[in-house]
Amino acid sequence: MKISDFYLRNKRLLYFILFMLFSAGNAYYGCLVFVREPSLFSDPIFFTLRITWLLFYEILCLVLLAFVLLDRGESLLNFGLSFKVKDFLHSLTLSFGSLIGIAFCATIQYLFGHFVFKNPNPNIDMHLLKAFNNSLGILPFYLIIPFIFLNPVFEELIMRSFFMTELNFFIRKGFLVVLLSALIQAGYHLYQGWDIFPMHFIHFFVYSVYYQKTKRITPVVLSHFYFDAYGILRTVF
Repeated sequence: MKISDFYLRNKRLLYFILFMLFSAGNAYYGCLVFVREPSLFSDPIFFTLRITWLLFYEILCLVLLAFVLLDRGESLLNFGLSFKVKDFLHSLTLSFGSLIGIAFCATIQYLFGHFVFKNPNPNIDMHLLKAFNNSLGILPFYLIIPFIFLNPVFEELIMRSFFMTELNFFIRKGFLVVLLSALIQAGYHLYQGWDIFPMHFIHFFVYSVYYQKTKRITPVVLSHFYFDAYGILRTVF
């Protein structure tokens, strides 16, 4: 390996590690705060400040991502962020596939609880998820709409396309890349409850498999947007 190639490879690795620590670190910190203090969901001042900070943070991370890509002569087009009419069909197919996976996972959890743990009523504990959704109802409208549009872009461009692209470059093991991407993204959703984690994992696993196969992120962003918009607007209205 040439010295110049060695330098560029290690520079890329350093950028990758630092950027993921910066972008994912905030998500995991927020998750830890809410897991330890679920009552913060119902604090309108804290939650409003948290979402306001989150919007600023996500914009900052996207700007930094653009800088990282510009530094090596690339753009978001390298992640498949371009619009094609068929992206709508693909996004609907992704959403349907995710729903099937989530329903299957919930069924397995129910049966496992009923027959293995002999729980006569093994319903999935969704109180943390409901608490989070209810807390969205206290947010001002001018925060809800930007959050609905920005969050899918942030999560999918950074936690999916950037993370998977870099891992594919360094380790070249497709299944492991898909698995790690789904685990990391599902991990910072633990504030919604441990019972929900397997369903989040299946949901994001479907997205990761699609991106690994197609290298197109637009349908994934659209599908993520559908889920966020439905979940949030259903709660607010």
